[in-house]
Amino acid sequence: MVLRSVNNPLNEQVLLPLLPPILCPGTQLAAGSGSGTGVEQCYIMQMAALAEGKYPAVLLHSGILTTRRNSLTTATGTQEVLISYYDRWDRQTTPILQIEAAIYADLERMLSNLQIYLRGNGGFIVNGVIYETSIASHYNDPYNLGMTAGSATMHLTLLILPYVM
Repeated sequence: MVLRSVNNPLNEQVLLPLLPPILCPGTQLAAGSGSGTGVEQCYIMQMAALAEGKYPAVLLHSGILTTRRNSLTTATGTQEVLISYYDRWDRQTTPILQIEAAIYADLERMLSNLQIYLRGNGGFIVNGVIYETSIASHYNDPYNLGMTAGSATMHLTLLILPYVM
């Protein structure tokens, strides 16, 4: 039983499922997928499924969620989205530095796709309401080389412009 509604209309349960079809077009992730979209290789808060799936793969998860009240009836929110991109180096002959460069290139393409989407649509539509959204900041973590796979994470802070509470 939900005791009260979430103050931020674009929390992780709402926002993260909206992102895969926006982020993936034109990436190596999409090019190597069975559907050609890459969507099936984007996992939303499911690290175990990612580990058992096809590579390259992306894990979408959330960071800090904030809500700030502007008035009695309006608020502004932020949602940090983490895009962790994984690719295996142990099953290919490509040098690790090229795999790293490809991961960062795909992360930048995903950022560009999201910027284009937000510029064209103004935000995200949830239950018929457009929540105007912009990218407040972003940064990449350093490449992480594991035993069989490498990864890098892009941190995006999305600003949800004033909305009615």
